[in-house]
Amino acid sequence: MGAVEADLLSVIDRFQAAALGDVSWLDALDGFARATGSRSGQIIGLGAAAAVPFNWMTEMPPESVTDFLDAGGGDPRVNRRVALGGAAAEGRILTDGDFPAYGRPDDPLELRGWVERYDVPHICLSPLIKGEGLLVGLAAMRTHRQGHFEAEDRKVFARLAPHIRSAVRTQMLLADQGSAVLSGALAALQIAAFICDGRGAVLGRTPLTEPLLEAGVHVRLRGGRLSACNEADGRLLSAEIVMASRGGPGGLAGSVVLRDVAGLEPLLADVVALPRERHPFALERPVLVLVRRPRDRGPDAARLAVAMYDLTRSESLVAGDLVEGLSPQMIADRRGTAVTTVRTHVRRIFEKAGVTSQIELVAALNRRL
Repeated sequence: MGAVEADLLSVIDRFQAAALGDVSWLDALDGFARATGSRSGQIIGLGAAAAVPFNWMTEMPPESVTDFLDAGGGDPRVNRRVALGGAAAEGRILTDGDFPAYGRPDDPLELRGWVERYDVPHICLSPLIKGEGLLVGLAAMRTHRQGHFEAEDRKVFARLAPHIRSAVRTQMLLADQGSAVLSGALAALQIAAFICDGRGAVLGRTPLTEPLLEAGVHVRLRGGRLSACNEADGRLLSAEIVMASRGGPGGLAGSVVLRDVAGLEPLLADVVALPRERHPFALERPVLVLVRRPRDRGPDAARLAVAMYDLTRSESLVAGDLVEGLSPQMIADRRGTAVTTVRTHVRRIFEKAGVTSQIELVAALNRRL
């Protein structure tokens, strides 16, 4: 085996290791860039409405990714590299000779500025995977000094691209299997949980969700998407799922009180973003929605609220009731007191906790329970 072939096999091995999580994708891309005589290797995801859920580029400063978005780099109407790559068949390889180089007077000023600022005028690219709502592209980018891609460079790219595509597909498959494994683990723990995408479409769920859906009182599926039976709560749940899928702070976007249609007998839905590194090629991070009876944590929440916010005993009891999902009127009925008194306690609790709603208070306490 020649030295060149051995080097290429080493690059292929590194991408296979990246698919299994043993090395980073940027490490693998770095070897790909060197093998093709390029300054930068790139794997980019392109979604609808010019979305760019991921864009990994080696030997580029961190701000280059944000600048790329600001310049409209993911928009095929602005970036002809994206337009031509998106129109090409999977596996087809395009180089400078397949489209005009940047720098023409009719080029968008912002994108031309990005190409010049980061010195990547020459490119060799290929669409690796074209799926529903997502295109995964591979590229090698060269500086002015490195010059155009020649026939030999294109051969090296063509030699490596199918293996990189296979590695990406392997990682996607493992991510799907990971969701199934997670569903199984939660089922073993007797937890009612849904795994959803950012639109609320259910990717997996545990057996304990079955009674909830059959009852049709708190949650339901509409066209395969998770929704709350109470319309107001459904809007909140959808918003929390979207927030989590887009990388909400701390992974936990929040908790939503799920009432029945009459506004009684609440459940609590904790919304958690699954780790991005487990799903690097997804348009959005998958989201875990855990549904439980809030009374499980009421007393603990009351004790925690006292410690965190210096509440009085009466305020702590009301705080625990709020975490259980009870409304002020329901708390008043439980405590045998006037609803105006409860509302006064609620206002003081919000002031001490620095929140403005029951949802915010529940989310703040649940992060620490």
